[in-house]
Amino acid sequence: MPALQADSAVRYTSWRALVTEFAARRTGLAPSDLLPRLVGHAAPAACVTAYEHWLTEETVSLSDLLDHAVRQLAAGFDEPALAVLRGAGQGERPR
Repeated sequence: MPALQADSAVRYTSWRALVTEFAARRTGLAPSDLLPRLVGHAAPAACVTAYEHWLTEETVSLSDLLDHAVRQLAAGFDEPALAVLRGAGQGERPR
């Protein structure tokens, strides 16, 4: 297990670096600035969370969960974004 954990840590570090660089280019900021670094950590976390949810929720596709997680992250956690989540139980979006 330690070898698998070490490999996973290296992959996530690489993934975060790629997302951070992308966010820096999109925003015109340096990769060391707060926003690109925040995006670099939050986007992979959203994807891992969607994957973990998918493992326990057989009725929702992983693709839909990934899409929803990243869109929710992009929308933030303001009231309109939370209203979408509250309506998710009605079949509009995955919970």
